[in-house]
Amino acid sequence: MELTVQNASQVVEHFAAHVVGLPSNDLFRCEPDVVKLRPKEVGTLRMQISVPERGGMIAGPYILGLVVKSPYSQEVSRCEELPLDVRPAPALTMNVQPEVANGGKIGNYVINLANEGNMPMAVTLSGTDPENRVGFKFAPRELRLEPGMVAGSQVTVNSDQPLTGSEKHRSATLRAHAGETVVEKPVSFVQRPKIRGGWMKFGALAAGLAVCWVVRPSVARFCCVTSKPTTPRQRRHRSSRRRSNKSRNLRSSRTHRHRLSRPRRRTRAQPLPSRHHLSLPPRLRLSQVRHRPCP
Repeated sequence: MELTVQNASQVVEHFAAHVVGLPSNDLFRCEPDVVKLRPKEVGTLRMQISVPERGGMIAGPYILGLVVKSPYSQEVSRCEELPLDVRPAPALTMNVQPEVANGGKIGNYVINLANEGNMPMAVTLSGTDPENRVGFKFAPRELRLEPGMVAGSQVTVNSDQPLTGSEKHRSATLRAHAGETVVEKPVSFVQRPKIRGGWMKFGALAAGLAVCWVVRPSVARFCCVTSKPTTPRQRRHRSSRRRSNKSRNLRSSRTHRHRLSRPRRRTRAQPLPSRHHLSLPPRLRLSQVRHRPCP
């Protein structure tokens, strides 16, 4: 815009213009900075006001003041009103962390919203998925953001967890509505199964060993693997078992040797014949004669 300035004094004056009511002096520019006028002379100043959409003035009507004065004489000045209407410029940004959530039945996200426009915004959060099998819970669901304000919300998604098999990848979209302004962010939800493939293999192996134990005990005993003791309690138990087995074997061996060393049961001997029927050496005593058992 252009300002027309006239020197109504009787001397030569210098005049400069500036704007009152803006949050910063960087928002206006005047060319030239100072104009020199003789008495009754008229000059022109070009004024430019620029209000940024983000980080500037809030949308709405304003009354500014245009002040023209002499930099050398404070008594020489003039002020005029300038109406200004700042149009609304909504700007909403949304950030989601993490973009990929891992879990079983539920997953968690954090939404960060920032109002980078020049007007207050009432934001409502929602979520959708293509399969319509994911539920969404927001805390809070509705937020009011002033210009330059940042706020967050906790999001919990839930879906039926697969029983077995591989991981289930589900895609979803989180939305923030603020009037005609809509911001979307795609996210992913990776669900692990309740029973993984490794547990299924272990169950099949255990079932096979159980069948072998019932059908062929010898094969099952051959397939069994004994693990070494790892804890002190297991080592003490194993050493006590060894001592008990050793003492049992020692008792059995002693019993066997005692049976072998014990003399045989003697049977009653036959009466010896009379002396005149038996010819014995003169020095042989009867106690040295060994009786044989009767047949």
